[in-house]
Amino acid sequence: MPPYGPLTRPSLTPRLAAAHSLLLPQAEPIWDIGCEHGQLLHQLRSEGRSAWGIEVAPHLARHSQQQVGAVVIVGDGPRPIGRAGQVVICGLGSAQLVAMASALRPLCTAEPGSIALQRLIICPSDVPFSLRDQLATLGWVSVAERLSQERGRMHVALALAPCPAFTSDAPCFPLGLALAKDPLYPKYLEYLQQKTRKQAHASTLLPPDRQRFMQALAVAWAEVFSPSRRSP
Repeated sequence: MPPYGPLTRPSLTPRLAAAHSLLLPQAEPIWDIGCEHGQLLHQLRSEGRSAWGIEVAPHLARHSQQQVGAVVIVGDGPRPIGRAGQVVICGLGSAQLVAMASALRPLCTAEPGSIALQRLIICPSDVPFSLRDQLATLGWVSVAERLSQERGRMHVALALAPCPAFTSDAPCFPLGLALAKDPLYPKYLEYLQQKTRKQAHASTLLPPDRQRFMQALAVAWAEVFSPSRRSP
């Protein structure tokens, strides 16, 4: 496979494109944790941005470095990061993302004149039942979100900014307050209904975080698909 060039640049997948759209215009370097084949790294470098990668699979790390020309470190988390303006993590489960968000939080505080982490962009591979709640208690708040559809699955990308730790009582907070204006929002609700249909029948047996998510989903569903909303 030849190196990516101006005419052979691989297009970003919908999920990566959503994550890319949430990046701040000026906050570098940008780290892509789990960069795989380096598509996002190549996009960023083609824009003249400083971007580094971390990949757990050695063969993918070598491939990304050879094809993209970016520095890709073999690793499975944020430990190699010394300084960062932004970090992108796509394709991991919520539990792994919470652990990494916790490890990255100290990078948000920096000495005067040095670089501090300004934004963390994540795209979970599973249904984010209590993800937003857990991130809030760690000092991360979602400031923007994007939906994407890829191979029959719906994905949500969240742009997180550091904040004082808090607990939210907002009814739809577990579902994402920022998603309601996204054109894919109704389809996303239908996707969540399908993914959680079996659990909905046993909601009283679910852990409190799952119960809260199901309640939020029911509220959002009623708001979007109620007869009064459908009538002209």
